[in-house]
Amino acid sequence: MSAQVRDIIRKIARSIWRFVTGFELLLYLCFVLLATLMWFGHAMSSVRNANIPVRITYVGVPQDMVCNPALPQTLDVEVRDAGNRLRVYSSNPLEITINLNKQVHGTDGEIYVSEEYLRRSISNILQGTSKLQHVTPSQIHVSYHKQEEKIVPICSQVTIRPASEYQVLEEPQLAPTSIRAYGYSSALDTLTCIYTEGLNITDLRDTLDSWVHLIAPSGVRLQQDSIQIHIVAERFTEKTFVLPIIPHNIPDGCRLHLFPQETTVTLRCAMSHFANINENDIQITCDFPTDSAQQLVVQAHCDNPYVTHIKLSPSIIEFIIEK
Repeated sequence: MSAQVRDIIRKIARSIWRFVTGFELLLYLCFVLLATLMWFGHAMSSVRNANIPVRITYVGVPQDMVCNPALPQTLDVEVRDAGNRLRVYSSNPLEITINLNKQVHGTDGEIYVSEEYLRRSISNILQGTSKLQHVTPSQIHVSYHKQEEKIVPICSQVTIRPASEYQVLEEPQLAPTSIRAYGYSSALDTLTCIYTEGLNITDLRDTLDSWVHLIAPSGVRLQQDSIQIHIVAERFTEKTFVLPIIPHNIPDGCRLHLFPQETTVTLRCAMSHFANINENDIQITCDFPTDSAQQLVVQAHCDNPYVTHIKLSPSIIEFIIEK
């Protein structure tokens, strides 16, 4: 047999081996997939026990009430049902509502929710095929007392650094600006302000609406944990006026000659308010000099809240007093 024929036979044998090996691997993977699907289907249809969380919403609980121990927020419920039904409970958590209006009265007392009530409330929200096995805790029993309250202003600890060529138009607006604080009188008497958490905002280029957390002092509970903050930033531009300098406090019988009598005012304002700012918004003044004064300092006064960074040129002038 020639070398060429042997080489052809070898290539054919190698191709057949590759085909057989690849086919067997594919067949093996198909059987693995089929077994997995059969196991999953069996698991979904078989009846078994599973623990699911049930959230609790309480109604009729005053904000100034403190419970010891704290009211549980969830119940650990053991349920028996088919696997597909239990899977639905895991993807869509259950919730019950407990009304405490009839149990909370006076400044001190106890709250008791019986095991029978909990089991009945949970059974009402389960599917008909589900069987309730166990509830943890089986009942709710806590003592409560009411604390004093005080309305306290909120102080911001937010640092804002606008982007280049931008400015913050006004002070950040907090909503609300005050909050109810609950605690014992010893903690509330010295409480003058509730601070926000430290927040550093940089490169601000637009209006920002965000939530900021509040810092509750030790022994004090707050009406809410966070508040909204509203910050307006906008690109600024400059506007220039040439305005007369008006001297003040000139004694009778004297005349004050200023050199120069006008100054160039350059101010910064938001672009949206550029057209609404005019020279009547700004007053340029100087005070009558004292006996030792050699020059006068020019001052600018502006009531427009959207005007910032006023610059005067000149800001110091010469004068002559005529009597």
